[in-house]
Amino acid sequence: MNSLLKTIGWICILFLVIFLHFTCLYLLPYPFDHLNILFFFFVNSIFWGGSGRIVWVAFVLFFILDLYTGTPFGLLLVIGPISVLFSYWLFMYLFTNRSIFALLGLLVLSLAIYRGLYLGVLFIFSFFHQIAISAILISVTFAWEALFTGAAILISYPFLHKIFRNKKIAFS
Repeated sequence: MNSLLKTIGWICILFLVIFLHFTCLYLLPYPFDHLNILFFFFVNSIFWGGSGRIVWVAFVLFFILDLYTGTPFGLLLVIGPISVLFSYWLFMYLFTNRSIFALLGLLVLSLAIYRGLYLGVLFIFSFFHQIAISAILISVTFAWEALFTGAAILISYPFLHKIFRNKKIAFS
């Protein structure tokens, strides 16, 4: 019974994250709509939880997100979980402390991996479909994402540090 309630709780949290991501994407004005709620959630989950199960959660979230985007189907489903997996590996082997600088570095590298993979896979898709690729637009998007998601991380760090200082919250 306890595991059933825990599973239902995590499903509710996942739908809340998707709802907040779409809300920020569609309701906020231009530069503020680049706040990436998904990577805010993933990086905080990796940083404060440290469980590799976040990759499976990323698979589910990016599948749902891929259903509602204008990109070719499977693009986000491939690069999303891979970038979260690389982020998890970066946390396990490179950013081993829990300082705010490690959290910001993890976030920026996670977003860079995500946007780099996005640009690479989109370039491969452009050989088979008529897709216009603008590396400048993707670079500007990355800069806004890093700025606003980094600001959200900076604002939330003191609160999350007090809550999770001695705890490990994992997807179990």
